[in-house]
Amino acid sequence: MGRRHHRAYLAVEHKAVIYILDAGIKKSPHGSAIPQTQIDRLSERKKTADKDYTANRATYEADMAERMKRRNAWEETQRLKPK
Repeated sequence: MGRRHHRAYLAVEHKAVIYILDAGIKKSPHGSAIPQTQIDRLSERKKTADKDYTANRATYEADMAERMKRRNAWEETQRLKPK
């Protein structure tokens, strides 16, 4: 079996969330070309991800703020630990 090449086809990043829209093993027989059917599917998934973020933005950003608060507290405990 030959080497397999994996790729993430599209990731959409917003302020508080990252959507991975598709990933998999490269199957294109023509170098890095992506089949049109897959491009169309990714386009629809991106629209869905954008709508989801718009509808849930306040919740996602509040969750992100809470995670950052916990992370900063943890980092502070690590900084204060004797070495």
